Amino acid sequence: MGRRYAKIKYRKNNINRTKGLIQDYFAKKDKSTLGQGAELIQFFKNSLLRSRIETTKYECKQGLLNLSENRELNNNLVQRIIETICGIANSDPDSDGYIFLGVADQKNHADRIKSLDTVNPVEVNGRYVVGIDRESKLLGKSLEDYVEILVSALRNSQLAEPLKTQVLMKIDPILYKGHSVIRIPIPAQTEVSFVGETAFTRENSSTVEAKGPKLIAVSKRFQK
Repeated sequence: MGRRYAKIKYRKNNINRTKGLIQDYFAKKDKSTLGQGAELIQFFKNSLLRSRIETTKYECKQGLLNLSENRELNNNLVQRIIETICGIANSDPDSDGYIFLGVADQKNHADRIKSLDTVNPVEVNGRYVVGIDRESKLLGKSLEDYVEILVSALRNSQLAEPLKTQVLMKIDPILYKGHSVIRIPIPAQTEVSFVGETAFTRENSSTVEAKGPKLIAVSKRFQK
């Protein structure tokens, strides 16, 4: 409240100084660019920090393979990812959501992965970045071919349009402290999304089928 803050030009100087000090710790709104960048990595870290609170908008999956000794592709998990995309899209028409593949959400899973795949998980706010490089090597595939497993499953799924195309256009690989993670953005929608004839929504961190009164409640979210 001193005289040095009374004039507009002084206030603008203070604002610009503050912006200069903090701008490196924020990411611009999603550009959906394929590849790396400081903003994308910072966005990923910030998302993990928020994911414990905004549980309906974030989901973490350790990978596409079972954590058993045979390490086979878990086709049921791939289907659940598709249903989760639908559920996140239906949970809030006003904001985007995200799925991160290559992040374990339980310490016992991270410990199991460390034992099976000889990797060192990176802990961020109770989440454990384990990457998907270990799985691509087990499958004998390049990182690009591994991503194509997911992309192909999404492309051939019954996930409704335009959500399907929007998701396929925005999948990003992120390299975080030596671990490759796949980010699947789920853009905000203007109407209820379906997988085939079934709608899904989110209840905290769980994806559930929306039918009857629950489907009516989901529909009302999109009535502006």
